[in-house]
Amino acid sequence: MAASMGVATLESAPAATADTAIPDTVAPGVPETVSVDPLPTPQIDGVAWEQLVIGNTVYVGGNFSSARPFGAPKGEGERPRANFLAYDLHSGELLPFAPSFDAQVRTLAVSPDGTRLYVGGLFQKVDGVSRYRVAAFDVASGALVPEFRPYVNSYVKTLVVTDTTVFVGGNFKTVAQRTGGPVPAVARTYAAAFTTSDATVLPWSPRIVGEAQVESMVISPDETKIVLGGAFRNLNGSSNPGYTMGATDTITGTTVLKWNVNGAIPKRSHVEKYDVSVYSLKSDGEFVYGVMGPAAFEGTFKASWTDGALAPGWIADCHGDTYDVEPVGDVVYTASHAHDCGNVRGFEDYVAPSKWYRALAFTDAATQKTRKETAGYQNYEGLPAPTLLNWYPDFDIGPLSGQGPWTITSAQGFVLYGGEFRKIGSTKQQGLTRFATAAVAPNKNGPALSGADMKPTLTSFLGTHIKLTWPSNYDRDNEYLTYQVIRDDDFENPVFETTRSSRFWERTTLHGNDGRLAPGTTHTYRIRTVDPFGNSTVSEPAAYTVTGAVPLAWTPYDRAVLQDQPSAYWPMNEAGKAAYDWAGSSHLTSITTPRVAGVEASPAARAGSFNGVNTYAASSVRLAAKPTFSQEAWIKTTTKRGGVLMGMSTSRTTANDSFDRQLYMANTGQVYFASIDSGAVKTVNSTSRLNDGKWHHVVATVGAAGARLYVDGALQSSRTDQRTGAPLVAGAYWHVGAHQLTGRPAIPASIYFAGTIDNVAAYDRPLTAAEVKAHYQAGTAPAPNARPTASFAPSLSNLSAAVDASASVDPDGAITSYEWDFGDGTTGSGVKVSHDYAGSGVYTVALRVTDDRGATATTTRPITVTRPGILAEDLFARSVDVGWGSTPFGGDWVAAHGASGLSVIDGSGTMTAGPGQTRSAVLSGVSSTAVDVRSSFSIAEAPSGGGQSVSVVGRQVGADYYAARVLVRATGDPQLQILRSGTTIKTVTLTGAAYKPGEVVNVRVQVTGTGTSTVSAMAWTGATEPSSWQLSVTDSTATLQQAGSVGVRFYLSASALASTVIVRDFSAGSAG
Repeated sequence: MAASMGVATLESAPAATADTAIPDTVAPGVPETVSVDPLPTPQIDGVAWEQLVIGNTVYVGGNFSSARPFGAPKGEGERPRANFLAYDLHSGELLPFAPSFDAQVRTLAVSPDGTRLYVGGLFQKVDGVSRYRVAAFDVASGALVPEFRPYVNSYVKTLVVTDTTVFVGGNFKTVAQRTGGPVPAVARTYAAAFTTSDATVLPWSPRIVGEAQVESMVISPDETKIVLGGAFRNLNGSSNPGYTMGATDTITGTTVLKWNVNGAIPKRSHVEKYDVSVYSLKSDGEFVYGVMGPAAFEGTFKASWTDGALAPGWIADCHGDTYDVEPVGDVVYTASHAHDCGNVRGFEDYVAPSKWYRALAFTDAATQKTRKETAGYQNYEGLPAPTLLNWYPDFDIGPLSGQGPWTITSAQGFVLYGGEFRKIGSTKQQGLTRFATAAVAPNKNGPALSGADMKPTLTSFLGTHIKLTWPSNYDRDNEYLTYQVIRDDDFENPVFETTRSSRFWERTTLHGNDGRLAPGTTHTYRIRTVDPFGNSTVSEPAAYTVTGAVPLAWTPYDRAVLQDQPSAYWPMNEAGKAAYDWAGSSHLTSITTPRVAGVEASPAARAGSFNGVNTYAASSVRLAAKPTFSQEAWIKTTTKRGGVLMGMSTSRTTANDSFDRQLYMANTGQVYFASIDSGAVKTVNSTSRLNDGKWHHVVATVGAAGARLYVDGALQSSRTDQRTGAPLVAGAYWHVGAHQLTGRPAIPASIYFAGTIDNVAAYDRPLTAAEVKAHYQAGTAPAPNARPTASFAPSLSNLSAAVDASASVDPDGAITSYEWDFGDGTTGSGVKVSHDYAGSGVYTVALRVTDDRGATATTTRPITVTRPGILAEDLFARSVDVGWGSTPFGGDWVAAHGASGLSVIDGSGTMTAGPGQTRSAVLSGVSSTAVDVRSSFSIAEAPSGGGQSVSVVGRQVGADYYAARVLVRATGDPQLQILRSGTTIKTVTLTGAAYKPGEVVNVRVQVTGTGTSTVSAMAWTGATEPSSWQLSVTDSTATLQQAGSVGVRFYLSASALASTVIVRDFSAGSAG
């Protein structure tokens, strides 16, 4: 497969990383990786050592005995597969081709024309037929090739095939051609070659010296050179090249060809603990890719086919042995147990969460230089290196080999891993897996952290404004994540949003803001992290009560700056002698001149005015002087005496102390930026003159690409050799309006600036050109309408609620309408509104406000209203699958005869019973000696057999109770009865027509007194309640002369058909 290689100047700077969805505005041209989502793939019960794709079929060799489908636990759907299997590349379905090998398979190869599959390993029989460590199959028929029967006396680890020759490497000493007669052995140490036609032994015989085997081989595109890799120490009499790897010809194998990577990766002594080996070699046709370990070099290299040089190739100097490599276009994938990639500016040693990162991806292009070794390994400082990409599938390890992935291959956009892993992330998948790009993958892997790990810290700011800080999240295949600040669980309208890069080993602190909060209100805040595919996590909430009296206004420009995460931002919108830092906590002080109108088209925008004589400002605390940075300001002046706009100094005064990062104006009106790089002052300056009395946007950035100076959103000057500033290791203060300029070019007549400065910001990274342009556009755009804030306070009395929306505010206008939804189907309008509810309950009240330019805002709040004297009330406004759940007032319904026949649906509580069954629900949390209970019900089916009865319980103590029971039967009028437990103590017939299915019956029962209790009952249909009790009795049963609970019972006679009662409402109040 082809790979591209870009040629660029390599810098020792942190490199941009890639993933499955890279914002082109921040990382143009960075390659896309596959997703970490594992696709359906067969599973095996051992280890996969090698994979090969021919057409749409994936062949796998290894040490296993069985395969099963994706997602199946061990033992389910198992199919015998003896060390070899095949599956479909696109579907992941296991294929029937399954030759049986009597020992493990270690290597696979295909003929150039794709018609023959070669297999090597430790086996001696294939499907019962003798094949000594090498076999060949016809791809079309799946049959063994009968005429190809080589003999190899021990382990075969690697195969390379041309049209005429099969090259074999491994741990063997003799080979032969098997013809059916005696086998004349030919000496070959670790490497040999056979003809493809009949396995004739060829004269190719490299002289390999050492105590271990040839692990891998790769052949050049013109088939004139073979590179061998393994644990040997000498190839054809040479150790450089020749130690662990070397290049030789394809005819005799005895020549030593150039292989310069041997000079870059030194050998180790025989007495050292570890013997280094080259485990795998691959080629994309232009370069050779190799992996090694342990100790001397444990990473990946890319070398030229011509001579093995690392330029324009590279080394990826990660620690932790690397076992396989696969170049796929612009990305190179590896299998390893990497635990430290600090030398390529990746994660340091054993970093959580995984500590070992067993699958990695790198750019195919060299992008930087290797960092100096600090952990005691061989130092490869200065050699070209690739970028570590943001792709970290979470493989575990197997119990036998102690490693997860061992082998990688790719085809048609898929990247295939095999080994002894049992799980990838949270997906149980053993031995094999497929990965694909975002266009094919499900893209379900999301941000890693949530809950308490992402809970924000809240800081009050000028009373009605709040600062939030939170740790950055990370995602295993997306570096750029969006963070949304969610106020009061309004997920549809985040109050702040920023998109930043983050990697698991470089988690930073992010910050956000919220303003325009109504005084006296309390709000909750969550952080939602969203990846480019919409997968999200949410933090735990943090609460904040607004303490200020006047809402602090902020502009769209403020939001644009804060979203780009400045280390400090001073919009200067406040009155007084301090300009507050809206991003951090280093406020500017000593601003002695008045505020004037700022650059934004908003009455809230203010700026600092400096007199050019003695006024300036300095930050209150030191800030870190980062090596890469940006600084930004808006200025307006007509001065011809210049002056300092902003800079850093180790002193808060204008004294001539250590200073750097000076952004200043010369007498000509041109703006200069100066910083010290490598001990020399270096500058860039504007071509235009900015002292024309108009607002101008000025940004200086310093990073790996050099220094850049932007004016009004456009680049005006740059240089590539100004890539850092003076260290100022103890940090420094930011100055605005004045400081020293000793040793700088074009020093103005005055260090004090005469003019207006607004929206000063500092960043710990170079802003991109797109970000600079966006800030300029935000500063010059017409002021948009700011949304109002909806807020209200309720005042409650029994069933009445009075709501007041006076706390709602509009920062740039007036609220023109207030619309209310009281949560019970009724609405209202106005600032202050009263409303009476029909019954007790928890209602969600919604307020929608509209301002004078049509913007709206909505807030909701639950309120609780209670009927006077109410003990319990339930309108069943919920859904419960099993049981009746909880009432708004009265606590939990307890199902005394099992909850399986109870449910709540469509505003009713239902009880379903079979013949001879009782259902009951009791509010055990209610306790009273004087209660008045009301309920209404209907029965879905016509009465049958001995009938059905519904009881409304007025007092229940243990198993005993008083109740009013309505009995309906197949014949005759319904009856109303008063029960004491299961005994009827008084009855009255309810005259009229027989009960009709669905007819609503109202029941009321009252129980009062102790010692002697009075029980009264009535039942009726329609709207008119009887004027007096239909039944009333007294009773002195001792167990019932105390406070009890209330409830509902349903009984179905043994001769009746199954039936359901629908309870529409239930309430219990104090009697008397």
